[in-house]
Amino acid sequence: MMGLHKAEDIQAELSRQGQLGWELVNIIIPAPMRPAMLVFKKEA
Repeated sequence: MMGLHKAEDIQAELSRQGQLGWELVNIIIPAPMRPAMLVFKKEA
């Protein structure tokens, strides 16, 4: 990960989306110099 993904940033996004009713399904980190992609789902 080379230190580019800050745990605080990911946690802030998890909290923000959780308050909107979304649930984290997966975290994808495609390459060391690319941003992390958070995958969420929401029950209908």
